[in-house]
Amino acid sequence: MLPWALVALLVLVAAFALWRAASTPPAGERELITLVAPVTGLAGVDLPGPQEGVMALSPDGKAIALVLPKGGGTSVMYVRRLDRDELIELPGTKGALTPFFSPDGKWIGFFADNALKKVPTTGGTPLTLCDAQGSNRGATWGADDVITFAPHYTRPLMRVPAAGGDPVEFTTIDAGKGERTHRWPHAVHGEDLVLFTVGTIDSPENYDDARIEAIRPTTGERIPVLERASMAWYTATGHLVFGRDGFLFAVPFDVDRVEVLGNPVPVVEDVQGVRGSGVVRAGIARNGLLAYFSGSGHSRQSRLIWRDRDGSIEPLPAPVNDYEDLAISPDRKQIAVSVRDAPSVDIWTYRLEQETLTRLTFEGQNIAPTWSPDGRRIAFGSARGNELIAAFVKAADGSGPAEMLVSAPELDLPDAGTVIPRGWTSDERQLLVQYADENMQNIGLVSEDAKTLTVVAASPATEIVPVLSPNGRWLAYASDETGQIQVYVRAFPGPGGKWQVSTTGGSRPRWAPDGNELFYKLQTNLYVVNIEDDDGSFRSGRPELVFDDLPLGLGFDVFDSNRLLLVEPVGTEADFPGVTVVVNWLDELQRLVPVE
Repeated sequence: MLPWALVALLVLVAAFALWRAASTPPAGERELITLVAPVTGLAGVDLPGPQEGVMALSPDGKAIALVLPKGGGTSVMYVRRLDRDELIELPGTKGALTPFFSPDGKWIGFFADNALKKVPTTGGTPLTLCDAQGSNRGATWGADDVITFAPHYTRPLMRVPAAGGDPVEFTTIDAGKGERTHRWPHAVHGEDLVLFTVGTIDSPENYDDARIEAIRPTTGERIPVLERASMAWYTATGHLVFGRDGFLFAVPFDVDRVEVLGNPVPVVEDVQGVRGSGVVRAGIARNGLLAYFSGSGHSRQSRLIWRDRDGSIEPLPAPVNDYEDLAISPDRKQIAVSVRDAPSVDIWTYRLEQETLTRLTFEGQNIAPTWSPDGRRIAFGSARGNELIAAFVKAADGSGPAEMLVSAPELDLPDAGTVIPRGWTSDERQLLVQYADENMQNIGLVSEDAKTLTVVAASPATEIVPVLSPNGRWLAYASDETGQIQVYVRAFPGPGGKWQVSTTGGSRPRWAPDGNELFYKLQTNLYVVNIEDDDGSFRSGRPELVFDDLPLGLGFDVFDSNRLLLVEPVGTEADFPGVTVVVNWLDELQRLVPVE
C-alpha cells in the first residue's frame, strides 16, 4: 500500500496534468487553481521528523519530493513528477529528512545516516557529500553549485561543494548578541545572497520570535532583514515570504538593497509548521506553484488507553485532551502526563482508582514527567519565560511550588544547553538527565545537592531518552552512533559492557516493571526484547514485533508484561487535509501584496 500522501498525490497529478494540457493565458489573466489532496484511511498518522523538513518543490515546479512513513516502521523519500503518471521511491533513502533540490532539478539533497547526501531525481545510488552529525535544520543548493546547510540545531551554517568535500563554517553564532542558532538557509536565485533564520537565546522554544538575516557568500557580509519571522523564501515577484503563527506572510523585498519595503501581510493560512524548530512545511517554485501541508500535522485530540499484547483496547475514563508524554507511578496507581493546551504545555496527574485528572504545573512549557522511586515527587523539563529547558521537580500531590533542580548555566553548559530529567537513581540522590552541549545530546547524572554533572554517555553522536532498569543495574538509551538511531543497554553506573538490543533502529526504550523485558518504538512499530541478567551478566533476545500501528511522536509506558499505556489519537480524517497545491499562486501574491 502506498503511503497516504502519495495516494493523495495521484489525485493531484491527474488534476494538475489536465491543467497543464490547457492553454496558458498571460500573467494577470490566469485563474488561481487550488488542489487539495485529502488524506484517506490513515487518521492519526504523523509526518516523520517533527523538527525537520519533509517536503521540497523543484525550482521549476514540475516535481515534489516527500519523506513519508513506509511499512515496517521506516520512512523513505519519494519523488513525483507532476507532469507524468510516474511514482518513484528513491532507493537508499531510508531515514531521509529535509529534502532539497539542485537548481536544475536533477538532484535531490537530503540528510540521513549522520551525513549530507544527494540522489538523482530519477533514482539511483545516493552519494555522500560530507558528515552532518546531529539533528539538521535545513539546506539549500545555490547556483554556484555549493550547498549551504545547518548540520545541527545549535551550530552555525556550513558550506560544502555539491560534488562533496570538507565542509567549512559559513556563519558565526554571536552569543554576545543573544544568538543561539542559524538555520533554514535559502539561496536567492540569481543573487549573491543567502537568507537564513537566527534563533535567539531569549526565545529558544519559539521561532515565531526568530529573525531573518541575509549573508553574501562572496564577502561574508551579514545583513539583518526582518524580526519575528522564520524560514524565508525570495520569490520571482520580488517578495519575501516567511512563516509565522501558522501563516505564510509576504512583504515586498528590495533584493539589491536587502531590505523589506513595508509591513508583512498574511497571505496563506493554516500552514503546517513547528514553532519549536521554525520549520514551515511549504515550498514555492519559480513558475508560481505553491505546495504546503495544512493543519497541525497530528490530531490535536487524543485519549489514554490500555492495550494488551493481544491487541485488545480498554480506554481510560479520562477526558479527551492533547496528551503527549506520560509515565506510570512506581505503585502503578497514578499516571503523570503532559497535556498541550496551546500555547502552554502542563503536567497533570491521573489517579486510576479515583478516575480524577489533576493539574500539577501552571506556567511554562513542561515536558517529560518522571516519578521518583518512592512516588512522592515528579521531575520534568520546563522552559519558563525566556529560559531554556531546565530540570524541575514538584510534589506529586501538588503541594508546594515547583522547584528548579538544575539548569544548563549551573552545569557550565553552553548557551544552547538544555537539561531534561529522565529518572532517579534508586537512592534518589542523583537525577538521570539528558543534556545538550557542543556534542549535541548526552546523558549524565546530577547530584541534587551539589548540582554537579557526571557524564554517563557523551560523544559526537546523539544519546537520548535514557531509562534505568528496575534493579538499577542497566541503562537503556537511544543513540545514532552508527548512523542510525538504535537502542543500547550499558552497565550502570559503569564501567562495564554495552550492547545494541535493536536491529533495524529504535528509540524511546521502556522497561517492564520486572526488568525481564525492554520495549522500544521504531516510528509506528513497537518491539519487545527479552532480558536475562540472573547471574549479573547481560543477555538480550531477538526483538519481537508487538504492534505495527502506533502513532508517531506520542508517549507510551509499560504497566506490566502484558499491558501497555498508550496515547491514542481520536481525530478523524478531516483533521489531516494533506497536501495543498496552488497553481498560479505568484499571480495571487502580487494581487494581495503589490510590488511597485
